[in-house]
Amino acid sequence: MTDRYADYERLLVRPAPDGVYTVVLGPGRETLSVDARLHAELATIWDDLDRDPDVSVVLVEGPNDDGFLFGGSLPLAQELVASSAARFRMMEEHRRFVLGMVGCAKPIVSAVRGRAVGEGTVIALMSDISIVGPGTTLLDRHVPMGVVAGDHAALVWPLLTSMAKAKYHLLLGKELDGEEAERIGLVSRVVPDVEVRDEARSVAAALAASPPDAVRWTKKTLNSWYQPAVPAFDASLAVEVLGFAGDDFAAVVDRLAAAAPEAGA
Repeated sequence: MTDRYADYERLLVRPAPDGVYTVVLGPGRETLSVDARLHAELATIWDDLDRDPDVSVVLVEGPNDDGFLFGGSLPLAQELVASSAARFRMMEEHRRFVLGMVGCAKPIVSAVRGRAVGEGTVIALMSDISIVGPGTTLLDRHVPMGVVAGDHAALVWPLLTSMAKAKYHLLLGKELDGEEAERIGLVSRVVPDVEVRDEARSVAAALAASPPDAVRWTKKTLNSWYQPAVPAFDASLAVEVLGFAGDDFAAVVDRLAAAAPEAGA
């Protein structure tokens, strides 16, 4: 393995002889929430993996079986309220994050156990193949937080499921378990919770053993369906950033800060 991934602090990249590179989200951290560093790394990792000639398939896993990845941390939310520079940085990073997954020629497989919220839901739904368990929880909570569901929803939800289901879950901030997510078409397959990692690894190994050009160009041509929705995605990101500067989001962040354990110390 080269030192290509040595600078990543919030992502652990594990190589394998068959070309299946595993990306572990937030290893060794006490929290699964996304801080500024992790968000920045999610913007660059897909391009780095795409350029790595030793990578055939990307497998994404959470650090443990209790959770995959959550949304933004409280300090990150407070920074977004306070700083226009942070808001524009977030918008650019998130565009690179989502479109980086779409544009990565290597297939991306996700093994999603436990809760996947915010960026965790983005990775699960933007993966080319997503394996979940019945106990998996998917949640996009942007609207309850006072901002537009702008980080991937307009690009992918109506295409994976239906506009009716997309609006129901996004406007109300309704969570889904793994079985419901599979039923409405948001994820590829649901298997027993204890089998999620093994099944995802089996899928990744099968892809790595397949003719690489056929796999990569099939992904590319299928992902061309996303292209007409990119303007809607860009618009959603822009109005999401406006929401980060708004009163509704600031009020929610203040309530979260007041309820945080350290607030009562």
